[in-house]
Amino acid sequence: MNRTYDDFLCRLKEQRKQLGLSQEQMAQRVHKTQSNYSKVELGLQRLSYEELKYLSESGIDIYYIFTGYRGSGKYLDFFERKTYAEICSYLGIIYSVLSLDDNIEKKFSKISEEMLYIPLIISKEKSINAFLTLRHISGYQQKVMADKIGVDVKKLRELEKDRCLPDSEILWKTYHEFGISPMYILKDKEGIIHEVDALLEISEKECTEKILEIVSSLAEGNKE
Repeated sequence: MNRTYDDFLCRLKEQRKQLGLSQEQMAQRVHKTQSNYSKVELGLQRLSYEELKYLSESGIDIYYIFTGYRGSGKYLDFFERKTYAEICSYLGIIYSVLSLDDNIEKKFSKISEEMLYIPLIISKEKSINAFLTLRHISGYQQKVMADKIGVDVKKLRELEKDRCLPDSEILWKTYHEFGISPMYILKDKEGIIHEVDALLEISEKECTEKILEIVSSLAEGNKE
């Protein structure tokens, strides 16, 4: 299936309409004017890093907008009570368990790709840079990497040195080239919670039960 940035725009508009929001109301959530937000839905402007975080904080499921995967909200309350670091740890466990399920790779290729990078991207090292890490893992020269995420080499160097932040299209292209969820690069708690919710529902029932057993056990351990 040929995916383009238009998929992101379609789901953005879909989410707005499902929530019964006007473009003006959506614009307020991302701190834009209605005119500029309208250009976002038309593909004439991109949402900035900060605007995406505003969108997620307002209750919009940006994990779904980027990936097309979403859950029913069944597990949201449990993970809302956890810290960002705890959720990332649980997410690592979830991907580890899912990696043992051959059906996941067959049904959800992007999720199976993501499993390859999760241990390296979700790191305790605060200074880790996703773009630099991905390029080194892939063995790409800067020109090749820049072409893959739709920027010039100068922009890539700025991204790798944390001198600038990626916009919605860069994040989308990075996801579709490498399988890395934008939630990690955004370091967005709400987005990662929605990702966990979706992953638990995507997995087979038996696999989900194993994950929840591990997560619950860890949660109980943290109380002691």
